[in-house]
Amino acid sequence: MAKDNKLGSLKMRCEYNQISVPFETIMYIESNKEYVTVHTPREKIVCNTPLRLLLYELPQNLFIQTHRNYVVAISQIEALEPSRITLINKEKVPLSKSFRKPLIDTLMEMGVIDRGF
Repeated sequence: MAKDNKLGSLKMRCEYNQISVPFETIMYIESNKEYVTVHTPREKIVCNTPLRLLLYELPQNLFIQTHRNYVVAISQIEALEPSRITLINKEKVPLSKSFRKPLIDTLMEMGVIDRGF
């Protein structure tokens, strides 16, 4: 598993295959115990790679953790609520209290939201 900066993709091992998922196609990543599901507009890719390892491979300027079991592509965020995030495809993902402030701080630093939020 390695980050390919030239192609901008995440390489993961899923079962016996190595796959490459372009960063721009990843909407969010969901962890369920020992498996993760990478959600893209076209498919859901299930791998047995721990989320904590994927976090090291994802660029911090494109992805942010919103919950112990969720990482979201910043470009996919449409709205913030106290305990969840609405993505541009209208799916909702959880936002835990411990990740809310770091998320808001990051979005303010990037200019995605303003200080009056």
